[in-house]
Amino acid sequence: MTLEHALVRVSESFYRTHSRDAQIALLGLRDGSVLARQLLAGSHSVIAGRLSGALRACGQDAIADDVLSTMRSVGHTVAETNARFHRVRPVTVLLAAPTTPGAAMPALRWW
Repeated sequence: MTLEHALVRVSESFYRTHSRDAQIALLGLRDGSVLARQLLAGSHSVIAGRLSGALRACGQDAIADDVLSTMRSVGHTVAETNARFHRVRPVTVLLAAPTTPGAAMPALRWW
């Protein structure tokens, strides 16, 4: 299962119960094209709104904008929703340099 496929499948509660993992996964995305295709394939407009809000909360504004514009360009009504990360300092503050999700996990466990 790809990262993009997994992000489409997780529930809204994942962002609250596994906030740090969710942020690391979202930061692992380099572009939104594969994610947008996954969302379009299933007509997932609500999930697109949730993901775009979560991406924006992690500082991935360009990918959030890509997801929204792609979904809207084919006629889907998408409302961006605020990610509800639970009591976790934003991962973007913790990571000094770009890294892979796998490399970020050990560093974040010490925080």
